[in-house]
Amino acid sequence: MRAPVLITVVFAALFGCDERNPPVPGGMLPPGGGTGADARPNTDAASGDASTSEVTISGRLCIVLDPQDPLVCPTEDATGAPLDLSGITITEVGGGTTTTMADGTFSIMATSIDAPVLVATSPALRPTAVRVQISGPFNNILFPAFDAATWISLTNNLGVIEAPNQGAAAVYITQNLTAAVGAEVVQPVGSVYSPFYDRDGGPLDFSVQGLSGDKGAALLFGVPVPVDETSYTVIGSGGSPLVDVPLDVLDATTTVSFVNL
Repeated sequence: MRAPVLITVVFAALFGCDERNPPVPGGMLPPGGGTGADARPNTDAASGDASTSEVTISGRLCIVLDPQDPLVCPTEDATGAPLDLSGITITEVGGGTTTTMADGTFSIMATSIDAPVLVATSPALRPTAVRVQISGPFNNILFPAFDAATWISLTNNLGVIEAPNQGAAAVYITQNLTAAVGAEVVQPVGSVYSPFYDRDGGPLDFSVQGLSGDKGAALLFGVPVPVDETSYTVIGSGGSPLVDVPLDVLDATTTVSFVNL
């Protein structure tokens, strides 16, 4: 079983990006980077004093209106006015808190230089978490966070009932840096629902039948909040490769996870 290339929350310096991580609009990368448990923090790229185990993470929030394509970042509201993303809370699990500017940008001092987990919260959002894999330059990360109304419509459409002490995950799989069609996800032990895979009937069209579709997307619901870290398994088209991916599960929160096979 090989280690996945995680793209948990991403940072790419605007002067270039790691070929292992798919680029996203604005020259940024999604959350992640590195090679799973083998990744090591690049303290030379950090802002701050590595001896104090603190690094400054900067990035921009991306509101997810299409669960099949989380990196399409709207810039206008329904009236055509510029989207105001100011005042959204960004919290490091076990660490500090900051808020976003009107354009969704933020900067936070993380107490972990390994793989800090950030959570975005506001009344307009479904609480959304991402793991930041510190293994290279990590400014200008793109942080996908689900719109609350979109999340409610999605769960209603799928007939999903969320209960206390459970979380969810939105998994986006690539292979050779393109959407992985025909991939299978094995959900964490104890999950209430089987994985839902993307279908071609629109942004909210997912099914427990079959495997990943053209978007390489899978949704995990009813994942129990673990005492220790949990994981899910991705099996590529045709049964190979098979990789385990660490997953941070938080109560009533959706964790966004990217993995390149």
